Amino acid sequence: MVEFAYNNSVTMGNGMSPFYANYGFHPVSMDPPAVGPLNPASGLYAHWMNMIHKESTKRLEAAHEQMRHYMDPQRIEPPKYQIGDLVILNGHNIKTP
Repeated sequence: MVEFAYNNSVTMGNGMSPFYANYGFHPVSMDPPAVGPLNPASGLYAHWMNMIHKESTKRLEAAHEQMRHYMDPQRIEPPKYQIGDLVILNGHNIKTP
């Protein structure tokens, strides 16, 4: 579905979808049928995937908070540079002709 959505979306570069640029017509919509899933196990799988996604989100947020807890006390504000300020650069990794 992601591939279909991407290939059927209009791009800024040429104002047409990649599918239209390749084949000269827009594909038929791939909307899911309103009847329900053909395979009953697919509902269970979708529920499991939603549960995994929510659990992963909670754990990522917890890890983010733990990192913030340990790093924020050590964090210092970066210097505020203005246009015209003189700075010293370490030219070790700067390649010039």
